Amino acid sequence: MSTARPFLTALAMLCAVALTSSAVAGPKDIDGKRTRARRTAVGAAVQDNLGPGDAADWRYVRVEGTGDLTITVSFEPGTAKAELTVTDAKGNIISKAKPAKAGTRSITIAVSPGIYYIEVSSPEKTSYTLDTKLV
Repeated sequence: MSTARPFLTALAMLCAVALTSSAVAGPKDIDGKRTRARRTAVGAAVQDNLGPGDAADWRYVRVEGTGDLTITVSFEPGTAKAELTVTDAKGNIISKAKPAKAGTRSITIAVSPGIYYIEVSSPEKTSYTLDTKLV
């Protein structure tokens, strides 16, 4: 029994260190990579935030038909240095939005059936609304 006690003490210390360091690191960015993108239905509006530890959000839409897919992101505050990028299912960039009016980025692309990934990113703290529409 005397050999088990040092082992249990060491194990308890290791667990305490692991719990402390995960609490200090903060929440994980669950959608910060394309491979961890969350699904968004075409036609649905999504609200989210970016900030420290969460500089990018990835979403994807599954398109069933052909047409023009318009993706619009409105940022608050409108002065945020934010970007909008669309890629294909393999991660190849299809389009990057150029700043239009303050606080808004928009992309319209011709699409065929498939999956399209959307990256919303900013080095600043900002909230945003993402809208998609297929015409």
